[in-house]
Amino acid sequence: MKIDNLGLHQFLIEKDITHFHHANSLATASSYIGSNGLLSRGCIEDRGLFQTAQSSDEIDRKYDVWYDIFLDTVDLHGHFSRQNLYGPVLFKFSIDILLNNEIDIWITKNNPIYWDENTTNEEKYFQGIEDLIQCWDNFDRQRKMFTIRKPRRALLFESLEEIMLDNPKVKIYGEIDPFIEAQSTLYQLTENKLELRELMVQRECNRCFCHDNYLKQVSEVKIARLFLPQTHRNFPK
Repeated sequence: MKIDNLGLHQFLIEKDITHFHHANSLATASSYIGSNGLLSRGCIEDRGLFQTAQSSDEIDRKYDVWYDIFLDTVDLHGHFSRQNLYGPVLFKFSIDILLNNEIDIWITKNNPIYWDENTTNEEKYFQGIEDLIQCWDNFDRQRKMFTIRKPRRALLFESLEEIMLDNPKVKIYGEIDPFIEAQSTLYQLTENKLELRELMVQRECNRCFCHDNYLKQVSEVKIARLFLPQTHRNFPK
């Protein structure tokens, strides 16, 4: 159910939430930059652009969120002190995007991967501001996914404040530095978009498990899929 944008904006301010976040692979992020904004997975597919597959794709189609853009109210990498599982490129936006009343916001009570045929609409989504006020603390932060409902165009870059890139501090296939490859690609993509290049920063981690996880728990193939451009010779086909 759509949430009133101005009421939601005020609610988030009261909760000391000032930004939305969206993390993805370098390859998918490249499609965003080329389109000057975030796109739903359905729109990327329709436009013939590239995106890395996600395990939730079939479920997203089944439960009618394939054409939605998903946002978090927290940087999950920092929140959990481990790498974001969706990818190493994080886009950070001001919540002032809500001041654009054309954006249709719905908020989940749980990730759609946990929905089934018996899940009611009331169990899937907050039903309005009053529901948010009463039940906000009943659900884990990462389960409350803000979705922009079925936009047909690229959105949000007008409120973009930062593009943050992980440095896994590992090498793959003997000699390839994933961070250098990803950073170089982002610089190439923003050659004529200096306003975006100026927002690019490297994530600095302290007391975080991401580097150890990238080294010991994430395969070379998965790191390549997350960090390398689609055109790289070692990008998984």
